[in-house]
Amino acid sequence: MKNSFIINQTDIIYVIHLDQIMYCCADRSYCSIYLVNDEIITYTRTLSNLSIHLNENFIRISHSIVVNKQHIRKILKKSKSIELMNAVQLLYTIKSGELIDLLSVNV
Repeated sequence: MKNSFIINQTDIIYVIHLDQIMYCCADRSYCSIYLVNDEIITYTRTLSNLSIHLNENFIRISHSIVVNKQHIRKILKKSKSIELMNAVQLLYTIKSGELIDLLSVNV
């Protein structure tokens, strides 16, 4: 299982450790990678391209959000959102049952 990947930007090369990623959000052809230390790294590729570097700990909860399931604290079914360990809430668009199934695989 891979544990990290490289993001090579103009002035900086980032080594991104997968267990440090809480979630990733896409905005067109850019992604924001949110880390546990509150750092946000901009990745100038699509979410699909970023997903190639991730492992089975990551699940896609909507068209534009991928979450590290190790950082999910709870599912709020009424508001169709998940809450992460840092209290961030993210909306999911997949069915609740599908989300539960994805969470129960290899946690």
